[in-house]
Amino acid sequence: MWMVLFYVTPVTVCLALLALLVFSLVLARDQEGAGWSRPLARGLLGVTAAAYLLVLAAPLTSWGQAEAGSRHVVWNPLSAIQELRQEAVPVTAFGQQLSTGELAYYSVDPLSHEERAEILDREPYDFFAHGAPGTDPVVLDAEGRPAPSDGEGLVEREMGESIARAGEPMESAAMIVEEKVLHTLLFVPLGILAFHAFSSWTVRVVAGPGFSAVVEASQWAAGDLADTGDVLANTAGSLAGVAMAGGAAALVHARRRARRAEDPQPLEA
Repeated sequence: MWMVLFYVTPVTVCLALLALLVFSLVLARDQEGAGWSRPLARGLLGVTAAAYLLVLAAPLTSWGQAEAGSRHVVWNPLSAIQELRQEAVPVTAFGQQLSTGELAYYSVDPLSHEERAEILDREPYDFFAHGAPGTDPVVLDAEGRPAPSDGEGLVEREMGESIARAGEPMESAAMIVEEKVLHTLLFVPLGILAFHAFSSWTVRVVAGPGFSAVVEASQWAAGDLADTGDVLANTAGSLAGVAMAGGAAALVHARRRARRAEDPQPLEA
């Protein structure tokens, strides 16, 4: 599933939206011509929802392995925005475990005795290094004295690459934007099918968010993460699908009315 995120680009998103628009127009045209039945639309919606549930929810094999401690719910639907803001914050300090098992802490600016003591209260660091990126760091021991040459060399070898990137924004492998865009796009077809499957606008609007809640609840029950941010993205996609289908239906209906007005049927004698 994560590999799909690498194909979420502006080009692929535009192509997907164009394909969905064509899909909406085809359904609207067929329904206007009395060839599209509502029961068939409901059947397609059910098959699509079942496929989504199998793909998006946690694998069935993990249900028996679920533990209560592994279940987690992200209640803040805007947590992804907060993560994006954190990515923009430059990294000026970080800790790292060395190959020897020792811990080293780096900061751009030298630490005072009080700052070093506060950090040691949180983690038992063996080395403290400081210095501007691109320069040789000053390496100290936990007491603030110059570190032995072997410890200094170890820190420089294993932390040198990370220190050189200090001051740059954090890079995230989570692909937050791509993930949310994908979650939105996936639910656009559901919104389109919901529009044609139901006559009630309330059901059309609620179908997508309701199914998204079922998917997240299934993930939670299987011991995975349930994210209200995903529900928000899915809801946006579903509502976009309903709006797209409604707009396509209105466009097709308007064109048919215009054609009828241009070619009136002759009156019978």
